[in-house]
Amino acid sequence: KSLAAALSEPVLAPTGSPELNPAHYEARERLMFPWLQPDKRRDASGRRPSDPEYDPTTLQLPGTFPKCKDATGKPFTVSPGQAQWWRFKAAHFDSVIMFKMGKFYELFEMDAHVGAADLGLQYMKGEQPHCGFPEKNYAANAERLARAGHRVVVVEQTETPAQLAERKARDK
Repeated sequence: KSLAAALSEPVLAPTGSPELNPAHYEARERLMFPWLQPDKRRDASGRRPSDPEYDPTTLQLPGTFPKCKDATGKPFTVSPGQAQWWRFKAAHFDSVIMFKMGKFYELFEMDAHVGAADLGLQYMKGEQPHCGFPEKNYAANAERLARAGHRVVVVEQTETPAQLAERKARDK
């Protein structure tokens, strides 16, 4: 099923309610990330889509990132994990990012819509579009996405629990 088809059909949440689908998140995306809108979008070199040299494989994040302003001008800061995801996504804007977290691969924001449409994944509850699957399903899901015409980028977790504890202690 294509993303366009998924936009027109509700995707049932685990509770059986039809509210969690791409349309559910559209207003949030327009409010939180005005720089993603087609009239404001730029590639990593600052070129607009109308520029013949525009590179659709990259995305320019706001210069103040991870500090951002929503469409109303209200400031907010994305979490460190979200900032890390957005930096990978900006460098590979034309790809689906499979973000390894523990024993799961997570898909966020626009990639979650692809996961719901092409892999049949359920959206997780919350404000942010988000879905995932256990690591044992990695090969099959990566292949399904590739066969559906998507580029796939896998971000593996390399930090050990000891390194995490050390980093948290250092960052306090």
